[in-house]
Amino acid sequence: METQPHAYSVWAIPPEHVKKRLKKLMDTLRSEFGGPELVPHLTVVRAVTLTPEDALEKFRLACNGLKAYSVQASGISTGTCPYLLFDATPEVHRSNAMLLLPLA
Repeated sequence: METQPHAYSVWAIPPEHVKKRLKKLMDTLRSEFGGPELVPHLTVVRAVTLTPEDALEKFRLACNGLKAYSVQASGISTGTCPYLLFDATPEVHRSNAMLLLPLA
């Protein structure tokens, strides 16, 4: 199996009915402000460099027992494009901790 490290991130994808509404809003904002075309998502874990094997193992550990959860928008920020900020939930903190800790 390949052992070359790559950058991986974890995204939460909203339900289809929410994704359609977000996509429409994102398209409108992009036409006014510019920026990349992205799939509607919430970044749960920022990009980390791991081997494919470590990425899969950490992802499986982080998902163990994880259930769907709600999020609450808390603000707007800008970078390469405008984006929403969401309150970090205990589930997000747990997922980050599991994916960012070294494997034993």
